[in-house]
Amino acid sequence: MRKPSSVLAIAVVAVAVAICLVSCGGPGAAPPPNVQPPTTVRVSGAWALYPLMLRWAQEYQKVHPDIQVGVWSGGTGRGLTDLFGGAVDIAMASRAVTPEEESRGAFAVPVARDAVVLIASARNPVAGDLATRGLTREQCAGLWLSHSSTTWGALVSRPEVKDPVRVYVRSDVCGAAEAWAQYLGKRQTDLVGTGVYGDPQMAEAVAGDALAIGFLNLSYAYSPDTGKPAAGLLVVPLDVDGDRPGEIPVPSRARPQPCHQGQAQRRRARLHAVDAHRRSAAGAADGIRRAPGR
Repeated sequence: MRKPSSVLAIAVVAVAVAICLVSCGGPGAAPPPNVQPPTTVRVSGAWALYPLMLRWAQEYQKVHPDIQVGVWSGGTGRGLTDLFGGAVDIAMASRAVTPEEESRGAFAVPVARDAVVLIASARNPVAGDLATRGLTREQCAGLWLSHSSTTWGALVSRPEVKDPVRVYVRSDVCGAAEAWAQYLGKRQTDLVGTGVYGDPQMAEAVAGDALAIGFLNLSYAYSPDTGKPAAGLLVVPLDVDGDRPGEIPVPSRARPQPCHQGQAQRRRARLHAVDAHRRSAAGAADGIRRAPGR
């Protein structure tokens, strides 16, 4: 018999990397004789890495004022397209390098751990239920992998709530969507919903639609100033073992009972650990100024 538990996770964790081409100089490579190092380093790609890369560029230029570092966002897909097209020197990616990309000379340097979180509007009609119950992976798969519709009430066992769920996806090729799709056992191309471009636009779309659900990179889901969810957003937990908080596994006809104190303490400890990870990641973006447009 399975031990009663209520495991909530906040995020799907992913590794963010910087990608270069071997022809640009692999790890440890030195420039050819009589060739001056570049005075400008161009970087583009993943929204997830954009705030960090801006900060690193600022700090690097303090030590090397003769080197200019230009950083542009646009998603992992854009970064790799720019890299292979010779438009930039480094691509930011929030996923691993594929074998095909390696065959073209790309190599990855892991630089950070990121996470993708499930978000809804803070004005959601069942916001309280979502915050305490979360959603299961099976429910998320039903939302993003199926063209069938459902209601918010159906997701949290409140049949009186008839409001439809409006699903949002990323329209750009990006690591966040790929990480979310892999969590659901698929690829980004399998996800369905209303497409929006980039993390800032996803945050704005979901916050502005009380019936919306979407996903975001961690640094865009939380405010770097307060450490709390960004304005208008609710970060929805993932119920990773199917046991809803506040309940223990019971026969379907029996009445649910409150969870044991030990379970609640374990859940609080898990959420504290996730909160510490989130504060660490969000804090890295503190004080960052956006680079000029490309």
